[in-house]
Amino acid sequence: MEPKDGKERVERGRGSLVFRGDIEDNAVLCTKDRTYEVKEAETSNSLLLIPDLLFLQEVSSWHQTNRALYHNKVVGVFYKYFELRPCKPRLQKLRRILEESHYRGPEHEEDLKQSEIKIYSFEDLLESVQASEEELRAGLYESLACEIGGAWRILEHEYHFRVLSYILNLVEENSWPLNKVSRKETLKLLSNLVTQDILEQCFDWYTEPTGNLDFNGMYSLV
Repeated sequence: MEPKDGKERVERGRGSLVFRGDIEDNAVLCTKDRTYEVKEAETSNSLLLIPDLLFLQEVSSWHQTNRALYHNKVVGVFYKYFELRPCKPRLQKLRRILEESHYRGPEHEEDLKQSEIKIYSFEDLLESVQASEEELRAGLYESLACEIGGAWRILEHEYHFRVLSYILNLVEENSWPLNKVSRKETLKLLSNLVTQDILEQCFDWYTEPTGNLDFNGMYSLV
Protein backbone atom coordinates (compact mmCIF):
# COMPACT_ATOMS: atom_id res chain seq x y z
CA MET A 1 0.00 0.00 0.00
CA GLU A 2 1.35 3.41 -0.95
CA PRO A 3 1.34 6.21 1.68
CA LYS A 4 -1.35 8.16 -0.20
CA ASP A 5 -3.63 5.12 0.05
CA GLY A 6 -3.20 5.25 3.82
CA LYS A 7 -4.33 8.88 3.81
CA GLU A 8 -7.39 8.00 1.73
CA ARG A 9 -8.23 5.13 4.07
CA VAL A 10 -8.15 7.49 7.06
CA GLU A 11 -10.32 10.04 5.26
CA ARG A 12 -12.90 7.32 4.59
CA GLY A 13 -12.88 6.39 8.27
CA ARG A 14 -11.38 2.93 7.65
CA GLY A 15 -8.11 3.24 9.53
CA SER A 16 -5.60 5.40 11.35
CA LEU A 17 -2.02 6.58 10.97
CA VAL A 18 0.18 6.25 14.05
CA PHE A 19 3.74 7.46 14.71
CA ARG A 20 5.68 4.91 16.76
CA GLY A 21 9.07 4.98 18.42
CA ASP A 22 10.85 5.83 21.66
CA ILE A 23 12.99 8.92 22.15
CA GLU A 24 16.12 7.12 20.93
CA ASP A 25 14.38 5.65 17.85
CA ASN A 26 13.93 7.12 14.40
CA ALA A 27 10.19 7.59 14.03
CA VAL A 28 8.09 5.33 11.82
CA LEU A 29 4.52 5.78 10.62
CA CYS A 30 2.21 2.77 10.81
CA THR A 31 -1.09 1.90 9.20
CA LYS A 32 -2.99 -1.20 10.27
CA ASP A 33 -0.81 -3.45 8.09
CA ARG A 34 2.29 -1.53 6.95
CA THR A 35 5.24 0.37 8.42
CA TYR A 36 6.95 3.37 6.82
CA GLU A 37 10.19 5.05 7.80
CA VAL A 38 9.96 8.83 8.05
CA LYS A 39 12.74 10.75 6.28
CA GLU A 40 13.29 14.49 6.14
CA ALA A 41 13.68 15.85 2.60
CA GLU A 42 14.26 19.29 1.08
CA THR A 43 12.38 21.04 -1.70
CA SER A 44 13.38 23.97 -3.90
CA ASN A 45 9.81 25.29 -3.72
CA SER A 46 8.41 27.19 -0.77
CA LEU A 47 5.77 25.36 1.26
CA LEU A 48 3.30 27.86 2.70
CA LEU A 49 1.31 27.13 5.85
CA ILE A 50 -2.08 28.86 5.53
CA PRO A 51 -4.84 28.04 8.04
CA ASP A 52 -8.50 27.86 6.94
CA LEU A 53 -7.58 27.56 3.27
CA LEU A 54 -10.42 26.18 1.14
CA PHE A 55 -9.72 23.62 -1.57
CA LEU A 56 -11.76 23.14 -4.72
CA GLN A 57 -13.89 20.30 -3.35
CA GLU A 58 -14.75 22.44 -0.32
CA VAL A 59 -16.00 25.42 -2.34
CA SER A 60 -19.68 25.66 -3.24
CA SER A 61 -20.78 25.70 -6.88
CA TRP A 62 -21.78 29.39 -6.51
CA HIS A 63 -18.24 30.35 -5.50
CA GLN A 64 -16.81 28.34 -8.38
CA THR A 65 -18.69 30.51 -10.91
CA ASN A 66 -18.57 33.82 -9.00
CA ARG A 67 -15.32 35.38 -7.97
CA ALA A 68 -14.86 35.97 -4.24
CA LEU A 69 -11.63 37.04 -2.53
CA TYR A 70 -10.76 36.22 1.07
CA HIS A 71 -7.82 37.36 3.15
CA ASN A 72 -5.68 34.53 4.56
CA LYS A 73 -2.48 34.95 6.50
CA VAL A 74 0.65 32.89 5.78
CA VAL A 75 1.84 31.72 9.20
CA GLY A 76 4.85 29.72 8.07
CA VAL A 77 7.23 29.06 5.16
CA PHE A 78 9.04 25.73 4.94
CA TYR A 79 11.65 24.22 2.65
CA LYS A 80 11.68 20.74 4.20
CA TYR A 81 9.07 18.02 4.39
CA PHE A 82 8.77 14.44 5.60
CA GLU A 83 8.88 11.60 3.10
CA LEU A 84 7.48 8.11 3.75
CA ARG A 85 9.25 4.98 2.53
CA PRO A 86 7.96 1.43 3.09
CA CYS A 87 10.21 -0.49 5.47
CA LYS A 88 10.27 -3.78 7.35
CA PRO A 89 8.81 -3.80 10.86
CA ARG A 90 11.49 -3.32 13.50
CA LEU A 91 10.96 -6.41 15.60
CA GLN A 92 14.33 -6.65 17.36
CA LYS A 93 12.84 -4.96 20.43
CA LEU A 94 9.95 -7.45 20.44
CA ARG A 95 12.37 -10.36 20.74
CA ARG A 96 14.26 -8.64 23.57
CA ILE A 97 11.04 -7.92 25.48
CA LEU A 98 9.82 -11.50 25.10
CA GLU A 99 13.14 -12.99 26.19
CA GLU A 100 13.18 -10.88 29.36
CA SER A 101 9.84 -12.23 30.55
CA HIS A 102 9.84 -15.83 29.31
CA TYR A 103 7.41 -18.21 31.00
CA ARG A 104 8.95 -21.06 33.00
CA GLY A 105 5.80 -22.44 34.61
CA PRO A 106 3.29 -21.31 37.24
CA GLU A 107 5.69 -22.18 40.06
CA HIS A 108 8.06 -19.42 38.90
CA GLU A 109 5.53 -16.60 38.43
CA GLU A 110 5.98 -15.23 41.96
CA ASP A 111 9.72 -14.87 41.32
CA LEU A 112 8.92 -12.90 38.17
CA LYS A 113 6.64 -10.53 40.09
CA GLN A 114 9.33 -9.89 42.69
CA SER A 115 11.90 -9.20 39.97
CA GLU A 116 9.69 -6.34 38.72
CA ILE A 117 10.27 -7.39 35.11
CA LYS A 118 7.47 -5.90 33.04
CA ILE A 119 5.14 -8.13 31.06
CA TYR A 120 3.37 -6.70 28.03
CA SER A 121 -0.17 -6.88 26.70
CA PHE A 122 -0.72 -6.50 22.95
CA GLU A 123 -1.54 -2.81 23.47
CA ASP A 124 1.68 -2.36 25.47
CA LEU A 125 3.68 -3.97 22.66
CA LEU A 126 2.10 -1.64 20.10
CA GLU A 127 3.35 1.30 22.18
CA SER A 128 6.88 -0.10 22.34
CA VAL A 129 7.53 -1.93 19.05
CA GLN A 130 7.81 -0.13 15.71
CA ALA A 131 5.41 -2.26 13.70
CA SER A 132 1.83 -2.19 12.46
CA GLU A 133 -0.84 -4.27 14.21
CA GLU A 134 -0.79 -7.02 11.59
CA GLU A 135 3.02 -7.11 11.42
CA LEU A 136 3.21 -7.32 15.21
CA ARG A 137 0.75 -10.23 15.28
CA ALA A 138 2.83 -11.99 12.61
CA GLY A 139 5.98 -11.38 14.66
CA LEU A 140 4.37 -12.87 17.76
CA TYR A 141 3.25 -15.92 15.77
CA GLU A 142 6.72 -16.46 14.30
CA SER A 143 8.25 -16.12 17.77
CA LEU A 144 5.90 -18.83 19.12
CA ALA A 145 4.64 -16.36 21.71
CA CYS A 146 1.70 -17.23 23.96
CA GLU A 147 -0.95 -14.93 25.35
CA ILE A 148 -0.99 -15.86 29.04
CA GLY A 149 -3.42 -14.01 31.27
CA GLY A 150 -3.62 -11.11 28.83
CA ALA A 151 0.18 -10.75 28.46
CA TRP A 152 2.36 -12.03 25.62
CA ARG A 153 5.22 -14.33 26.65
CA ILE A 154 7.49 -16.93 25.08
CA LEU A 155 7.85 -20.28 26.79
CA GLU A 156 11.23 -21.02 28.31
CA HIS A 157 12.88 -23.83 26.33
CA GLU A 158 12.56 -26.56 28.97
CA TYR A 159 8.95 -25.69 29.78
CA HIS A 160 8.08 -25.58 26.07
CA PHE A 161 9.56 -29.06 25.63
CA ARG A 162 7.66 -30.27 28.71
CA VAL A 163 4.28 -29.19 27.28
CA LEU A 164 5.07 -30.73 23.90
CA SER A 165 6.12 -33.96 25.62
CA TYR A 166 2.78 -34.11 27.44
CA ILE A 167 0.97 -33.97 24.10
CA LEU A 168 3.20 -36.54 22.40
CA ASN A 169 3.04 -38.93 25.36
CA LEU A 170 -0.75 -38.66 25.44
CA VAL A 171 -0.95 -39.54 21.76
CA GLU A 172 1.31 -42.55 22.32
CA GLU A 173 -0.51 -43.75 25.46
CA ASN A 174 -3.87 -43.71 23.67
CA SER A 175 -2.45 -45.21 20.45
CA TRP A 176 -3.97 -42.38 18.42
CA PRO A 177 -2.94 -42.27 14.75
CA LEU A 178 -0.75 -39.24 14.12
CA ASN A 179 -3.36 -37.85 11.75
CA LYS A 180 -6.29 -38.43 14.13
CA VAL A 181 -5.46 -36.50 17.28
CA SER A 182 -8.50 -35.19 19.14
CA ARG A 183 -8.10 -31.55 20.18
CA LYS A 184 -10.99 -31.73 22.62
CA GLU A 185 -9.69 -34.85 24.36
CA THR A 186 -6.13 -33.53 24.49
CA LEU A 187 -7.18 -30.28 26.15
CA LYS A 188 -9.43 -32.13 28.59
CA LEU A 189 -6.93 -34.81 29.62
CA LEU A 190 -4.00 -32.42 30.06
CA SER A 191 -5.91 -29.59 31.74
CA ASN A 192 -4.60 -30.58 35.19
CA LEU A 193 -1.00 -30.33 33.97
CA VAL A 194 -0.99 -27.21 31.78
CA THR A 195 -3.11 -24.08 31.88
CA GLN A 196 -5.73 -23.94 29.13
CA ASP A 197 -4.43 -20.90 27.25
CA ILE A 198 -0.89 -22.33 26.96
CA LEU A 199 -2.13 -25.80 26.06
CA GLU A 200 -4.44 -24.53 23.31
CA GLN A 201 -1.75 -22.42 21.67
CA CYS A 202 0.94 -25.10 21.94
CA PHE A 203 -1.44 -27.68 20.44
CA ASP A 204 -2.14 -25.36 17.51
CA TRP A 205 1.58 -24.84 16.84
CA TYR A 206 2.24 -28.53 16.29
CA THR A 207 -0.95 -29.71 14.63
CA GLU A 208 -3.07 -28.90 11.62
CA PRO A 209 -6.76 -29.71 11.02
CA THR A 210 -7.54 -32.73 8.87
CA GLY A 211 -10.74 -31.40 7.31
CA ASN A 212 -13.22 -31.05 10.17
CA LEU A 213 -12.58 -27.56 11.55
CA ASP A 214 -14.91 -27.60 14.55
CA PHE A 215 -13.76 -28.01 18.16
CA ASN A 216 -14.34 -31.77 18.12
CA GLY A 217 -12.42 -32.31 14.88
CA MET A 218 -9.34 -34.43 14.37
CA TYR A 219 -5.89 -32.96 13.89
CA SER A 220 -2.64 -34.19 12.43
CA LEU A 221 0.72 -33.74 14.13
CA VAL A 222 3.20 -31.80 12.01
